[in-house]
Amino acid sequence: MIPEDERQIAQLVQETWPDIGDELTDRDLLESLEHLDDAGSGFDDVDGAAMAPFGPRRGRHQAPPGHGGRSLATALVLAIDVVALCFTHFGVHGALRMWVGLAFVLAVPGWALVGYLRLRWPAAELSLTVALSLAVTLLASEVMLWSHQWHPTTCQLIIGGISAVLLIGQLLRGRQMEGNRR
Repeated sequence: MIPEDERQIAQLVQETWPDIGDELTDRDLLESLEHLDDAGSGFDDVDGAAMAPFGPRRGRHQAPPGHGGRSLATALVLAIDVVALCFTHFGVHGALRMWVGLAFVLAVPGWALVGYLRLRWPAAELSLTVALSLAVTLLASEVMLWSHQWHPTTCQLIIGGISAVLLIGQLLRGRQMEGNRR
């Protein structure tokens, strides 16, 4: 039953919590939600702060110490970046360069920036990484077209170089944070 007005809400509350009486205070509602948390509902905090996408993980959803998923992803993206830069610099052509170039365009510039946000949701990180990577690549292409300076090889080397610096910074920061935890 989806309540449409205040009377239906009051009736639903009365049916759900008949022993509370005519008034359901905010405190009673918060205590009920805390009781649900004790029962294993998955809520960490009633005010929703624990469900925010930013910040460190806490409660039952915290990653175990030494969890290397983020460092592994950063190292993989850095490897793609280095291989793409080598292929571009040395003029390697073929199907492998196409696939590495596609991975570069979809992941490298975006993860170089999104990785610093340390989002809680991997799906959000992946979506933002791809979106930001495509946005950076398209913006760089638009600037080259607008300025009549079409040099995609140089552009890839510049984006790749900046991304490599940011990715190495992420790896060093991750090691430093892990060292501080110990």
